[in-house]
Amino acid sequence: MIPLITPVSKAWTLALGLAMVTLTAAAELQPSTLELGMQSSSRVFDLNGEWRFRFDPDGRGEDEGWRKGGGEAWQNIEVPGSFNVLFPDKLWYQGKAWYERTFELPADADPADRIIVRFLGAAIRKKVWLNGRLIGEHLYPYNGFQFDLTPLVNRSGENRLTVLVDNSILERAIPDHKWDGWWCYGGLTREVLIELRPPVAATNLWMDTVKADKGWEFTITGAIRNTTGETRQTRARFWIETLDGRPVFDQTLEITLKPGKNRVMANDRLNNIQTWTPGRAKLYRVGLQVDEPRGHGVTIRSGFRRLEVRGTKLYLNGRRFLLRGISNHEDLPGHGSTLPAERRRRDIEDIKELGCNFLRMSHYPMHPQTFDLCDELGLLTWVELPAWKTSSDSLTDPQVYKTYAEDQLAEMITQHRHHPSVAIWSVGNEFKSHRTDVAEYVRSATRFVRSLDPSRLVTFASDRRLKDKSFPHVDLISINEYYGWYYGTIHDIGGVLDQLHAKHPKKPILVSEFGAATPLGAKTSRPFRTSGMDYSEEYQVKLLQAHLEQIFEPQRRDWVAGGVIWLYNDFADPHRDAEYHPQDWKYVNLKGLVTQDRRRKPSFDLVKRFYRHVREQLASGRKKD
Repeated sequence: MIPLITPVSKAWTLALGLAMVTLTAAAELQPSTLELGMQSSSRVFDLNGEWRFRFDPDGRGEDEGWRKGGGEAWQNIEVPGSFNVLFPDKLWYQGKAWYERTFELPADADPADRIIVRFLGAAIRKKVWLNGRLIGEHLYPYNGFQFDLTPLVNRSGENRLTVLVDNSILERAIPDHKWDGWWCYGGLTREVLIELRPPVAATNLWMDTVKADKGWEFTITGAIRNTTGETRQTRARFWIETLDGRPVFDQTLEITLKPGKNRVMANDRLNNIQTWTPGRAKLYRVGLQVDEPRGHGVTIRSGFRRLEVRGTKLYLNGRRFLLRGISNHEDLPGHGSTLPAERRRRDIEDIKELGCNFLRMSHYPMHPQTFDLCDELGLLTWVELPAWKTSSDSLTDPQVYKTYAEDQLAEMITQHRHHPSVAIWSVGNEFKSHRTDVAEYVRSATRFVRSLDPSRLVTFASDRRLKDKSFPHVDLISINEYYGWYYGTIHDIGGVLDQLHAKHPKKPILVSEFGAATPLGAKTSRPFRTSGMDYSEEYQVKLLQAHLEQIFEPQRRDWVAGGVIWLYNDFADPHRDAEYHPQDWKYVNLKGLVTQDRRRKPSFDLVKRFYRHVREQLASGRKKD
């Protein structure tokens, strides 16, 4: 074992920072203080804080009527949060668990309002009851979801909201039984909100932009829900303004709203627009207001930008662009995947300090605030369906595809396409894409994504490289590689890229994952090693340096679109228990440039220097990003 300067005897304790909480009861709704880039004129209240909770390892809660609550078996728990973090003896728990709390609507709530409960994310499958009656179910761990409580809500008294979560892994689903790449944090891991929404309300908004000769063409698309049961003639106002309130565009349309979901659009062309780039993340406020029956609106922060492929090169806003990237996981000692808001901001600020212009969200849609921060601070993002090493049986099952691929992708795109930072949608990571039947999954999923959002690029992360049969279906080839760590030497990746380009000469290639592991302070007595799992700081630096030099070699820039380091922060990982892995750091993935508690390793400064060098090279060649 590589000797450590400061060994930690219980790495999993650091990994999850387990602690119990003691909470006090509070059922009154408070106005939400959550700040998100998409804002509605609805009144929104928090359902965060203290809930009641109990585990259900035998799955008997539904038969025994736990949805009705009550009883001494319930404990206090904090929401948002993960029960794996908050209960030390349930570190490995995968199964069912119940949450409940009561609430009363504000006394001044409009009798016509729809009462919507919104969950920003919970893991994995959920059932929701109000006052003992089933409201709905949701199947995916990282997308938000909502239910209309109006038919069953008690407007003048107490309401009991009950949620059953189940973080066990299914044999066939996305993710499925092959998934063990990061900790399966279970529970209500993101915020819960109550929205009071009028009968006719704007519910979503996004803007697509295309660079024209002397300006930008754009289309603003809004979603309006009409729950009055009648067709309505009304007006919809679209506008764009600078963040300090200077008008840029304003248009009012006469529209017809049928009962249910409606889509409305406005389009035009503007000159003298400041574009959004990682170097200058210029944001505009975009809004939609619907008049009927008493006025309701939604606003977003958006930008004018377009990442596209031309031959073997990437272009952002019509200019050559090279991706200087890194990945990260939502993981922090004492919090699990439920990061505090200030930690999310500091992480993105640190990633910007590295010189990155690209973030691969691994391997799922992150908290909505992370998207907002990437919009604000200037990071293009890759957003991925959590199909991590998903089995071929799942990917080729028509029912799994419909339920867990298409429906989950549709939610992911609908919820995040308003962000200017979102540049690439990914349909998965490291599955058997060398198989013809799995290539059909990639073809179908990619085509489906393009049908929903033709404005962005689509790819997946392949570990099959030269054997892959799925590359013809995507916009850019993305490969994960660990030469010099799991196989080969640190000098191999350049030749592999050359061979891959020779085989696929008409597509850009992105190295979407590469790295090496080390605990902070680990030393080696073999400084000239070029292969194998050397868990020292020196070897992590050496491997990253060699890979960065080959990936960003100027002679390859006509067809290599960039590289994405694995990864920013160490994180809890249940399959890091092999004999070769440092046993003092069991169940921790150590490939981060910083530790789980964000202490920087020497590799952080290496990457910072290298990315600055690449940026300066491009600037001197008039290829600024």
